[in-house]
Amino acid sequence: GDVDTATTVFRKAVTLAPSDSEVLASFAHFLAQEGDRKSYREALELFSKALKLSPDNAAYALQYARLLKKTRNTSQADLMYQVAVRKSKGYKKLEPAAICNYATFTCRQRRNPSLAYRMFISGLDKFPDHKGLLKNFELLVKSNPDVGSPSALQAAKEKRVHTPSSKSKVRRALAMANSQSDLLEGDSGTNDSP
Repeated sequence: GDVDTATTVFRKAVTLAPSDSEVLASFAHFLAQEGDRKSYREALELFSKALKLSPDNAAYALQYARLLKKTRNTSQADLMYQVAVRKSKGYKKLEPAAICNYATFTCRQRRNPSLAYRMFISGLDKFPDHKGLLKNFELLVKSNPDVGSPSALQAAKEKRVHTPSSKSKVRRALAMANSQSDLLEGDSGTNDSP
């Protein structure tokens, strides 16, 4: 079917471009979705090669960390999440996702909710609108009432409410401001006309 065709196409692409990290990582991501051990093993090898070719690629590191976690390579996953967080600094979409994934991993796999709590707080200070950070932080606080305080969760939610949550809201606010400005200019223009 379609999976077999896609696999064949990916294999051909890897044969034609064995040093193209994007091809390797794309095929690895595809294989990771398959869900069988053979596919996982091959995906792990491909992610490793992709990262050797593009060691600063935070997206590859994050995908690789997720697969390492899925295959229960906890120690390696922990290290790769650290790499992903470090390499993603400054990327508005990737950095909060890396922080969220690593904090969640730290809580669930490493069973260290205190450290995860601090990671979420740090992430939410920098990215108050990131839905995954807020949602997973909320789950952490609810499932570990002895860690942190519910007031920190409330503060994170309040901070989010006061921050524009999307570009469309910002655009609407600017449009409203511009229309108000146009109305004011229009009023003064009619008064000044001869």
